[in-house]
Amino acid sequence: MSNIAIIKTAIHEFLTSAEAQVICLRGRWGVGKTYFWDRTIKEVAAHEIRRKHYSYVSLFGINSIEELRRRVFQSAVDVAMIDASPSIESLTKNTAAFSKQFGRLSTGWFAKTPVIGEYIESVIALPFLAVRKSVVCIDDVERRGVDLNIRDLMGVISELKERRDCCVAIIMNDDAIRDDAEKFDLAQYFEKVVDESFRFEPTPDEAAKIAIANTGLAADLVRKYCCELGISNIRIIRKIWRALQRVSPLIANQDQLILQQAAQSLCLFVASLYGRNDLPNVPPIEFIRNTRSLSQWGFEDDKPTDEQKAWSASLDRYGFRYLDAFDKALLEFAQQSRLDVASVEAAIKELSAKIAESKSQKKIQAIWNLYGNSFDENESEVISEIVSLKNDDLKYLSAGNLNSIVDLLKSFGAAEKATDLISRYLTVRSNEPEVFNLTKNPFGDRITDQEIRAAFAAKNIHMKDERLPGEVLLKIARDHGWNPEDIALLRSLSVDEFVEVLRTYKGPDLSRIIRAALDFGRIQGASDDMLAITKSVREALVKIGHTARINKVRVESMYKVNEV
Repeated sequence: MSNIAIIKTAIHEFLTSAEAQVICLRGRWGVGKTYFWDRTIKEVAAHEIRRKHYSYVSLFGINSIEELRRRVFQSAVDVAMIDASPSIESLTKNTAAFSKQFGRLSTGWFAKTPVIGEYIESVIALPFLAVRKSVVCIDDVERRGVDLNIRDLMGVISELKERRDCCVAIIMNDDAIRDDAEKFDLAQYFEKVVDESFRFEPTPDEAAKIAIANTGLAADLVRKYCCELGISNIRIIRKIWRALQRVSPLIANQDQLILQQAAQSLCLFVASLYGRNDLPNVPPIEFIRNTRSLSQWGFEDDKPTDEQKAWSASLDRYGFRYLDAFDKALLEFAQQSRLDVASVEAAIKELSAKIAESKSQKKIQAIWNLYGNSFDENESEVISEIVSLKNDDLKYLSAGNLNSIVDLLKSFGAAEKATDLISRYLTVRSNEPEVFNLTKNPFGDRITDQEIRAAFAAKNIHMKDERLPGEVLLKIARDHGWNPEDIALLRSLSVDEFVEVLRTYKGPDLSRIIRAALDFGRIQGASDDMLAITKSVREALVKIGHTARINKVRVESMYKVNEV
């Protein structure tokens, strides 16, 4: 039986025992002592608990025994209501019970007032008289106020057990008690007061199961990656889980690989940002974001230190290579707790395309493996796999690979299936004119199947460039280069069409488009088509200048275009 299972059994026996007891859960901050206690006590049926009431008190900031006693009384709830927080109603009920229990003694006290009224402070001045047959949890012993000493605290706990028939659970991080006098008092009274003490040190696997009780793939992935990183801090695990829950709606309908990457990356980022004190093998975030990413491309400035080598080895074992756009968006979220939905959605779109391409490439490679890796008589199986290629797979099939597959089909006597495959390919890639221009393809001479060459040639003749002229100009401005297809498309536009293009764009992109078009006229040795493009754009700017005086000023001052 694991340590956690032993503690859980002990808590159950503690709660169901007829005998008053004191138990203690000790452990580091963040390992989930309080979380585990809360979950365990809620799992025990109310009718099994032998006490009538339950009080939970954190000692954080409590400076006196009187305040502690008051809190025990104020926080009491019926054991059947453990899920509920203390409230005015529960305080009213407790106070009324106190009044009834102490009849004559309290008659004068309550003669002038309802249960909650003018003398409420007087009422709760004697709360301890009503605390009996209760389960009391005293948490955060190490965070108590400076005026509440260990000796007095242990005295109250002893009184609750011995005189009030209460079961008391103490939750503490004894390692955080540094004062020698406090350590001495704790050691002296602990053995006398505490019946059973447990060190709460869950393994990463136990911590993950405690922190995340949910079922499903997302929960399984977080538990898996937390275990791989060695995370046993339940607060960190819960932080990771909450982060993934916020991202989940954006990836709900995406490939499972995106969910897997989100879980893996968030576990790493949150552990690096908030848990490195307990996780020396997890690299700092700067290493993950900068050094590690640069090392993938061989751009490190210095030789890695032994520590950096260890970090790289750790990331390799974890299966993390470098940050892509999706990772960068997740890292920003982990750092700032602000989810940039637009950035995440854009990154998911890019990642989805890469995943689709990778899956299609693997499917195509599997066909060649099926064909070339044996002497099995599996001709029909190979043909079936080729025919089963979906249109989405053909988006990532190169012309050269198409040629090889068509040649294979025809060698198997499946010419009709080869023709059908070519036809589907032409349809799927119809918006990619560069695919069919074999003269521009550096490997075009390797396309040997005459049916493919004829189909491509016919498609190329009738191909209309469907690209947006503005986007073409932006690409030219960004890449500082162009191809003949770009020039041909821009040359085909009329002055009025250029006016429409320029009216469509705003902001920095507008300036980039105009300058890219005007720059053709400044190129030494520019072709007639280039000069014609510049001339048309200048005329378009003049026409725009006629629409309003402010536009005329813009055209003349910003772009130096004047009407001739």
